[in-house]
Amino acid sequence: MGRPRAVAGPAHQRAGGAVVVVKGRVGKRDDAPKLIAHSIDVVEVGDSDAEPLRVRVPPQLLSKATVAHLKQILADHPGPAPVFLHLGERQVVRLPDQWNVDTSNGLLGQLRVVLGAGAIVA
Repeated sequence: MGRPRAVAGPAHQRAGGAVVVVKGRVGKRDDAPKLIAHSIDVVEVGDSDAEPLRVRVPPQLLSKATVAHLKQILADHPGPAPVFLHLGERQVVRLPDQWNVDTSNGLLGQLRVVLGAGAIVA
């Protein structure tokens, strides 16, 4: 995989379906948590044999404690599979390669315990 590169130009000029890394924070000012982006980088996805792990993170569970726990679980299962977080219904974030995981060693069960039975997106 190549290094992420900065996205340039207005949003309507970006390629549809591109994988991006969004750095930001979660804002909870309104009823539903929102991702407030500080930077967006396009990721050049290379050829990988590992199926990506797609994890649904319910917005109501987003907290510093949950994020810290999720980071620890992912760090404990390093491997080749890229990780995509589905935040609510419309936001999907691909984590940087340092968070790639091995999905064959109990990781999925741990994620279900922390995030609920529907945590793994099929």
